[in-house]
Amino acid sequence: MEVSVETLSGLDRRLTIQLPVEPIDADYEKRIAEMARTAKINGFRPGKVPAKEMKKRHGKALRMEILNEAMRTGFLEAVSQEDLNPVGLPKFSLESDELGKPFSFSADFEVYPEVEIQPLENVKVEKLVAEINEEDIDNVIENVRQQHAEWEDIDKAAAEEDQVIIDFEGKVDGELFDGGSATETPLTLGSGQMIDGFEKGLEGAKASEIRTLSLRFPDDYHGADVAGKDVEFKVTVNKVQGKKLPELDEAFVEKLGVEGGLEAFRGEVRKNMEMEKEQAEKKSVKDQVFKNLAELNTVELPKAMVQNEIQRLQQQMLQQFGGGQQLDPSMLPADLFTERAEESAKVGLIVSEIIKVNDLKADGEKVRESVEEIASRYGEPEEVVNWYYSNTDKLAEIESVVLEDAVIAHILEKADISEKKVSYEELFKAPEAEVESEAAETE
Repeated sequence: MEVSVETLSGLDRRLTIQLPVEPIDADYEKRIAEMARTAKINGFRPGKVPAKEMKKRHGKALRMEILNEAMRTGFLEAVSQEDLNPVGLPKFSLESDELGKPFSFSADFEVYPEVEIQPLENVKVEKLVAEINEEDIDNVIENVRQQHAEWEDIDKAAAEEDQVIIDFEGKVDGELFDGGSATETPLTLGSGQMIDGFEKGLEGAKASEIRTLSLRFPDDYHGADVAGKDVEFKVTVNKVQGKKLPELDEAFVEKLGVEGGLEAFRGEVRKNMEMEKEQAEKKSVKDQVFKNLAELNTVELPKAMVQNEIQRLQQQMLQQFGGGQQLDPSMLPADLFTERAEESAKVGLIVSEIIKVNDLKADGEKVRESVEEIASRYGEPEEVVNWYYSNTDKLAEIESVVLEDAVIAHILEKADISEKKVSYEELFKAPEAEVESEAAETE
């Protein structure tokens, strides 16, 4: 095998590979003979179809199949021989395929960049530290009550936070449009569920009242056929409903599955809040660390890596908002995700380099602890543990989280850390970093 390497630009490379043609020709003749023995073609006895006839009918496709296999195998051998680290799949091009002459082809691809990590002492982290007080617990309990509230009919004009049950019919240029009509639809005023002005236009309405709302669709409305157009909605208010909160008593907490009365419930709420607080503090630190790494380090990004990340983010959003439906990724333009994908890919490369240089690994005991912690939430924890350890993909997910923790811990040993005391509420309002951790992805 003869190999030459050409740098096209930046991270783009081209391998030109020449392979001996004899094994390819021999494989081609062997497969033609095998096909001839089993082929059933009118006018020929079974097993007696001439090789010439098989080549005429299937030779071109078979030759291409064999060449594709040879290119894939040759490419893998070549990148290993030349010590190259390709990103994504190569683009193959045939250079020469003549009988009796060496077979040659080229492969265009990208390689991973060399990453030089700036001193970790330059990473600055403001560690948020929060305490949980009785008022915080009261607020969470009130949210629980709100979540279990029921709607009941009320005899008054609708106000913000009330629910109305409505029929509506929308027209653009005097014509009904798709998705513009519905009946018996619940709508909480002030929820922002409908276009601007719709909910505000129903404030003060009473049951059985009909209102006409003259509004305008936003220019960036998801329905392109009505975006930026004037619309008239005829809305019938069937009911006005108000929230009825459950009484905070033993019957309520028992309904939530908590035994021991109100004090036990309060203790359970605090326990969950402590867990959430710990996770939020940890996430704040992680987000700052990765954001700092992205800002401090300059990395040339492979286009294929960014494109893969864009597709992952598109798929993630489709799953989040698709409601189980199969949605077309083209509904989500790539530019919406490009900046985030670039930052995510950049962090992934930096973290991979930190892992490699410092020989960081997922500690087996911590992996086991994480699996057992997850398993403790189920009725048969031992079965869950066994399931994780028999499922390579699921166990790898846990290992990636543990490895990420190891990376963060390593960086924090050198980083410039300060502390800031915040309230429980402020902790959860802390801005989230846009960079997603890719610590689990190594080269």
